[in-house]
Amino acid sequence: MNIKSAQSKTVPGPIAMWFMNDTMDEPTMRHQLDELAGKGFGAVLLHPRDGMTTPFSSRRWYEQSAFVIRECIRRGIRPWFYDENPCPSGSAGGMVSDLHPELVCQALSSDKRTVRPEKGVIRAVFKDAGRLLRIYAAEADESGGRAEPWRDVTEWAGLVGDHWFVQGARTRGYGPTHMPDTCDAHWRAWVDRIRWVLEWKPPEDRAYHVMAVSRKLFVETRPIHYVDLIHPESTRRFIELTYQRAYDQLGPELFGRLEAGFSDEPKLFGPYHWSSILPEDYQKAYGRDIFRDLPILIDDAGLEGEIARLRYRRLLGRLWKERFWDVMADWCRGHGMLLAGHSSPEEDPVKQACHTPALMQGLSTMDWPGCDQITSRFEKLQDELSPLIASSVAHQHGKEHVLVESLGVSGEGITPARMKRILDHLAILGCDLFCLHGQLYSMAGDRKREAPPSIFVQQPYWPFISELNDHLMEWTRWHGLGEAVRPIGVVYPTAAFESSRPDDAQARTWAIALDEIIANLLKAGLSFDLVSDLDIANPAMAHCEGGRLHIGKARYESLVLADIGLLEQPAADAIAAWDRSGLQVLSLGKIRMAGMDRLVQLGESTSIDAMVKQLVQRHRSWMKTDAGEIVYTHTRIRDGHVHRALWNPGNRPAKVTFTRTGDSIELGPDGVEFVVDDKAPNSDALPASARVVELNGAWVMKPSQSNVLRLSHWRMRTPDGVEQNVSVPAKSADVDWMPAEFITSGFFPLTPKGCILECDVEVEGIIGELHLNWDVKAIGASAKLWINDRLVDLSERKNGLWFDSYSRPLDGCLREGRNSLRLEIDPPEADERALIDPLYLCGRFLVPDPARLRITKGAEVRSESPLDWAKAGYPHYSGEMIYSTEFSAPKDCRRIWIEWMEGQRDPVEVRLNGKTIGRRCWGPWRVELTDALKTGRNLLEISSANTLINRLEGVAQPSGLTGKPRLMVSSEK
Repeated sequence: MNIKSAQSKTVPGPIAMWFMNDTMDEPTMRHQLDELAGKGFGAVLLHPRDGMTTPFSSRRWYEQSAFVIRECIRRGIRPWFYDENPCPSGSAGGMVSDLHPELVCQALSSDKRTVRPEKGVIRAVFKDAGRLLRIYAAEADESGGRAEPWRDVTEWAGLVGDHWFVQGARTRGYGPTHMPDTCDAHWRAWVDRIRWVLEWKPPEDRAYHVMAVSRKLFVETRPIHYVDLIHPESTRRFIELTYQRAYDQLGPELFGRLEAGFSDEPKLFGPYHWSSILPEDYQKAYGRDIFRDLPILIDDAGLEGEIARLRYRRLLGRLWKERFWDVMADWCRGHGMLLAGHSSPEEDPVKQACHTPALMQGLSTMDWPGCDQITSRFEKLQDELSPLIASSVAHQHGKEHVLVESLGVSGEGITPARMKRILDHLAILGCDLFCLHGQLYSMAGDRKREAPPSIFVQQPYWPFISELNDHLMEWTRWHGLGEAVRPIGVVYPTAAFESSRPDDAQARTWAIALDEIIANLLKAGLSFDLVSDLDIANPAMAHCEGGRLHIGKARYESLVLADIGLLEQPAADAIAAWDRSGLQVLSLGKIRMAGMDRLVQLGESTSIDAMVKQLVQRHRSWMKTDAGEIVYTHTRIRDGHVHRALWNPGNRPAKVTFTRTGDSIELGPDGVEFVVDDKAPNSDALPASARVVELNGAWVMKPSQSNVLRLSHWRMRTPDGVEQNVSVPAKSADVDWMPAEFITSGFFPLTPKGCILECDVEVEGIIGELHLNWDVKAIGASAKLWINDRLVDLSERKNGLWFDSYSRPLDGCLREGRNSLRLEIDPPEADERALIDPLYLCGRFLVPDPARLRITKGAEVRSESPLDWAKAGYPHYSGEMIYSTEFSAPKDCRRIWIEWMEGQRDPVEVRLNGKTIGRRCWGPWRVELTDALKTGRNLLEISSANTLINRLEGVAQPSGLTGKPRLMVSSEK
């Protein structure tokens, strides 16, 4: 069976990374799956996450997984298998290393110092007791370097206990704790610190470098013992405890409905990964003793160290691919499942060399290679590197899709418009299958602060997410058109980074040089792939014919080398031969072969500006832009037709002219256009006769839910009299929400005590319909609340409007003027905080000054123009706001539109006379109203939804309509 055939004719919708982080129940799972299906998600990734109470890989976990798979199938959603709990993949939630401690991940650790002998002996004490591999020594020269090769002096080392302590009660049974004459510890005292100590008699009375190399066990911060992924037993056990166990528990039929396995961030640990079997593998691969090379590859900055590091990382990359990725892919394909996912780190070539060596070769094993771009910006070095690596691998190996995990940890303030910009950026770089990170099953307690945002039912903008998903499916459909055209290959110098030390300034300089090449080519509107020097050196993967370079299934007419001065000899020889055979080779610097101390010129030497100019003339002659305008491009060919995607990353319109047809189009900020055969698509521009008609009527703003005042600032008093102002919490990402003075005072977390929290709320006018809302996990112990010395019964509560919250009516509790709230909290458990989250006042009021915790009577706001509701009395309101006004159209009106300027942040829905006309989540912010227009007065309503940041973090992010709309009227039909 062709496991890809099921997807070859369909357009996969985005993948929901569904965080299972609570006690799952079937009604909630059904409801959330209905929401995912209704918003256009094509697949669901059932992701065990921190906070999940169901035991991972238990029978109960598989019962719930089976339920989700069946419910997905009923809704036409493709279920995906996530192979870890939670990440990085490889440890099976810690079970592999728990059951097989010999497979715990290890890395090399070094301790180096320069010492002189005293009385003919060098004595050095090292901190890594019990895990020592070797101790090396070498005579130091006058400049601080090495005057001789490293020598192994491990036989001169042994274990010494160097910290004495008295055994306390046990010692008293034998005699005094200290010697009476010297006050030294009694002979019954013990030592509790064992260290490796070197006592070596060097041949010369000179300074020596001494270095101990140990193996360090790596423990993840979760904490989970990670595993040694170059050990074949680790992969076997991992598959046995995840994929195979799921297959056995779910059964072949249900397991067979899983479309793909998602492997998340597997990696080696280092920067110098170690394995118990590595010495044997090293000997087999190179005929060398790895212990002779250890000090050189860790410490040596010269050619010898360069060769040693390259040798070491080449072996790690090959073993990792063969023993992890190849085995995983074979198992998945043997059970009718695709393998997808990504490694980490991937965005930084220096870190990549240490943790994911030979990354492009590893990704080629996946059916759908992927990357992880979960930041909200593309502004630091190498932000575009990881998607380019994944899309280049897919192009060269003929993969159907390029997966990207995106949008996580981008903050609760991210809007759908900002999401679109990020995802358009990824799509123009070649990604076409989008895994949105993530959808939190629960946001109770601290769960809401884990990798925000939750792009799910809790979000005010959730009703608009289908618009985003439809846009992403359009990208997926476009990427499925024929064959990608990327005529330029940029050499990805794996050898340069893998031969470097992680703290080497030269390696960082090379990373910057590579980033400059990438940035300049993208800004020039050029399409290119990254070409691994490992593939260049592999005749089975690369050859040149007729002046064209073939790398797998991809073809290139130009090859570019960044100013990164190192290649291996086979790759350099291949490039030189291709240059002679007619391939255009452009180089920004001379190249040094690994292990050689001379520079050679490969291809035509040029500057970056001259290089870009040459490539534009040769490969971008089909398009012209105005000076200074930047347009990213991507081209595909199908059935003789040229399909182009254009994206404007700028903040002002960009004009594109097609030289062959003479057609022009204008791309607005963040605008995307799909063009066929360089013909301008049908324009939705306004007719030339359209004229502006101002909306001069009064506007009314009305929230669809209660307004909110976030009670986050309190005065705290503990029983011992300590007082402090506290903010609850200071930020959504803060762990230490209390000031350091309180932690050291003994209140938290060492000796729990009760406390009193007080705050004042100022009220103007008598406020009715008030409720107090709080998170079910907000208060860490039993508590009593007084408002104006009146006890409020917190036990009488019900589910509030807010997700995972309780609500208590407060009618009659608040009065005009100052109101005092006093919360008395009993001593919490040792690992709990007194108040974890703010309390919320909810009702029909305005908040003119949240800094003073002041509210005033009223709910609707009337103004001459729509207002940013964060400035109009709703600073903490996360929800929907409805703006309304009335207007009469001119008598000669045949067509009419409403539009407002770019800069709008939040999505909107437009209704005219009660009829929904259209939605806009990003520019152009224009909707035609003609079909619902009537003679006389017309009621215009615009609803807008913001993000959770206003409520969760107390950030008054601009919300709603941020500009005054206007009407555009045409007398032409």
